[in-house]
Amino acid sequence: MKKLNYAFYNLLEKLVINIKLSEKEVMSYDCEKDKIDAVLHKIKILSIELERSDPVEWNTFLDVALEN
Repeated sequence: MKKLNYAFYNLLEKLVINIKLSEKEVMSYDCEKDKIDAVLHKIKILSIELERSDPVEWNTFLDVALEN
């Protein structure tokens, strides 16, 4: 179970920061498209709210997210 959660998390991470997916990841995405798209949508909404309500926190988040 933990292995599946880790794979799902990695897939989400790559989609959020626009890293090219492997063929296996593309197949995983296609199988879980609705769930993944829903999570990505929530991430986008939360990021917009964070940017509006606390720009300093938003900048800190971006620093961490883009550090990889």
